[in-house]
Amino acid sequence: AVPFLAAWLLYQNVFTARASPTRSSFALPPHATLIAAGLLLLLLLPFHALSEVNPFWRAPLWGQALLLLLYSLLAGAYVLGPRALPAMLFPLLLLSTMIPWPYRLETALVQGLTHLVSALSVNVLLFIGFPFELQGNSLHMGETRIGINEACSGIRSLQALFMVTLFMCGVFEISARGRVLSLLLLPLIVLLTNTARAVFLSLQLVLHGDDAYSRWHDPAGLIAFSLSMLLLILVLSGISRLLPPRLLPARAPMALPAFRPDQSFIGLLLLPLLAFCLVEGWFRLQEWRHPPRPMLEFSPLQTAALPWQPLPIHEQISAALGFSHGARFLFQSAYMGPCEAYFYGYHRDNKLSSVSSYGHSPLICMEATGARLITRFAPLSFDSSRADGSRAGKRDPAPVPINLEHAQFRDARGRDSHVFWETFESNNRGIAPDQLARLDYLTQWRLLLLGRRDYSRQVLLLNINGALTAEAARQYAFTILAASLRSAQGDGAPSAITPAAPLNSKTPPHSPREDPRRRADIGAHWDPNPASEP
Repeated sequence: AVPFLAAWLLYQNVFTARASPTRSSFALPPHATLIAAGLLLLLLLPFHALSEVNPFWRAPLWGQALLLLLYSLLAGAYVLGPRALPAMLFPLLLLSTMIPWPYRLETALVQGLTHLVSALSVNVLLFIGFPFELQGNSLHMGETRIGINEACSGIRSLQALFMVTLFMCGVFEISARGRVLSLLLLPLIVLLTNTARAVFLSLQLVLHGDDAYSRWHDPAGLIAFSLSMLLLILVLSGISRLLPPRLLPARAPMALPAFRPDQSFIGLLLLPLLAFCLVEGWFRLQEWRHPPRPMLEFSPLQTAALPWQPLPIHEQISAALGFSHGARFLFQSAYMGPCEAYFYGYHRDNKLSSVSSYGHSPLICMEATGARLITRFAPLSFDSSRADGSRAGKRDPAPVPINLEHAQFRDARGRDSHVFWETFESNNRGIAPDQLARLDYLTQWRLLLLGRRDYSRQVLLLNINGALTAEAARQYAFTILAASLRSAQGDGAPSAITPAAPLNSKTPPHSPREDPRRRADIGAHWDPNPASEP
């Protein structure tokens, strides 16, 4: 909505501002305008390319915004004259609210708001008679635990209301002092409404149970945002009366000059498209030279020792992850107990959802359900290859290395679970998703020469419930993957996974030549009394 709001505000400002209807005598000549525009776009090229290489690096986004702002002012001055620039500046600056805030600033605000919401919520609950105590950013009362995470801190509503505040200040024609005061009062409004939301959800959980909490979680967020909007309008109305502008602009419509689209004006319209086409062409060339490779397939085999059934993925999980394709399976073993498996992925054209889901780490998601991390173990390493250890044709991809992260969690009721997960990427230029936000500047520029990432990804997660030893859980996970996971082959030949190293010293893993689809009996690969823990 921001571009349309900025365009409407630009229209209002330009047609009511005191600007010259013709070009002034010191306007840039056409050839000088094109030269200045070309220089700005040359500076824009590396910033745009770097934002494609690493979507988490926000400095290139702000660099692009500044250069495009200058370019738009240059084009506006060419059409309307330099005296129209003050009327154009504020609507164009409003467009910068679409850009994520600088990472350190956003992190500081998120942590600060989360702590304040948690502290205020526990005090309100204590005041009304519910003996909650604050542990970190979680509220505890007996076995009841409510986590105040980033989504509940109000940072998303704060960023949205920041844009709304600036837009409404332009609509109400609030003075500069009033706009500064409005932005200072905005965090207090967000803090108040999100504290009320946290208290309301806490009461729903205590009084009516988990179902009421889940049912009200999203509507409570919408109600809190609506209340914030209402309070914001009331505050802006009061500020507009207390701090009126020193000089109201005259409402005399500005007649636009009789302007014909000459060659210079057409060039100003086409130059930005040329800049973006050059960047896109460079990356397409690199992708043509290094096409993405096939990845993995997850299709379990039904056996008597390891039966499974498909399960639907919860609608809230699907909406949060935004995957292109996904499946959920429940494995049952007479030896080990239940295991839930999630396998979902993103196509390369689903870039927005792919990038947005980088932050969905199982560590964060498990803690959001009330579980706490007990121990992290060494990764569980495999190698996807053919079942007979050979490669049938040139179209066969190289074996895919599989290194599953392994962690043990314990929920609020004291039940343990082992979680294994990994993200597979077709071409990530050697940079894992969790490293993107920490890359040094030299690495960022080096990646620019290699090309952008392929945003097609696959995510695998196994959640094994039960009080198992780490070695037993690892053997169980390997057995499930050996019967389910294979390389995406070019000629449709069978494939399998083989361990990169023995899982323990007493029980040998699958032989590379053994077809796991014929032997998925966990009793043949699991030693219930391993000699040692990893």
